[in-house]
Amino acid sequence: MQFHFGPVTETTPEPPIAAIDKAGGNLEISIRNNSSQIQTYHLEPAGPGLEFLPPKADVSIGPTDERRVEFRVFPAEGSAGVRDWTLKVAGGADLVMPMRVVPIPRAATVVWTADLDGDGSAEWILESAKVRAVFSGQDGGRWMEFTWKDTNTDFLPEAGIFAQAGPVEVRQNGEALEFTGRGWQRTVTLNGSALTVEQSTPLPAETLTGEKRGNLTLTVERPAPTRAVYRLN
Repeated sequence: MQFHFGPVTETTPEPPIAAIDKAGGNLEISIRNNSSQIQTYHLEPAGPGLEFLPPKADVSIGPTDERRVEFRVFPAEGSAGVRDWTLKVAGGADLVMPMRVVPIPRAATVVWTADLDGDGSAEWILESAKVRAVFSGQDGGRWMEFTWKDTNTDFLPEAGIFAQAGPVEVRQNGEALEFTGRGWQRTVTLNGSALTVEQSTPLPAETLTGEKRGNLTLTVERPAPTRAVYRLN
């Protein structure tokens, strides 16, 4: 996955994170040989609650060339949230690379948290099979990203929306996120490709407008002063 700062700028989280289907998914690893000789690399992925097929692989790569190796990963039953794993590389190089996967059910929403931008503060993520929404625990619970995953398209501005001064308390409540600030509480849910925001006090003035990008359409609805619905289709 890429972490977005508006529709143009993005960065790769460290360690890298891949969202996969809860029933299993493919991970493609790119290995580059920077030496002037043919090298054979031994790759071995491993992580608690995860099964990899094949369990290990050997790949020979020509001088200054690159090859890709594919592993299929199966999460254990009941696995939820971020799963840490490592890729051990031996032979032409010796290192252990930390990685992460997030198993996503096809008809449900996953709530998870990680420091995506490396600033020392964790972000909170609501993710379905099609859409990813990212929120900060700082800046009043700022909504940072609303991305259609198939095309890697983020519909939020670089500054995000719902930004206010100071940190908020964030907690998971089932498939929802609850934000508590000074004098207000906000609940955010993601159902498929529709994100709903409900607040105990009137929401800030709307700064996001509906738009169309290619075949994707963002719609914005304010059925009540305390409720907003944002939908991608």
